Amino acid sequence: MLAFYAEGDPQNSEAMLAALRAEAAMAIATGFTSDEVSRVRNQRRTHLALESENPRSRLMQLVDDLESRGHIRTSEDRLAAADAVTPESITRCLRRFSLNDDGLLLSIGSRDWPAA
Repeated sequence: MLAFYAEGDPQNSEAMLAALRAEAAMAIATGFTSDEVSRVRNQRRTHLALESENPRSRLMQLVDDLESRGHIRTSEDRLAAADAVTPESITRCLRRFSLNDDGLLLSIGSRDWPAA
């Protein structure tokens, strides 16, 4: 699953959505640099290592694996998956799963939008 997230004031909803869509379009058009991918990969590896040491977080990893993959991955498998991500693999994913369509828009808060 690919998700974009923004948090802000309800009156800025349209601007936030426009910014998210602009970032998605730029990602499709230009992709990501090796430095950007390395930075995110290192952050993800750190997060995975910390999760694997926390019993509750590890349990949530196991549940997520069973629900989304049908089998449980070891912590080493999760780290290897993070290491396998490259700018090229992200580009392939972005081409396969369009970010240009409407997708699913969720809004939580005091404003009823977008208008139907």
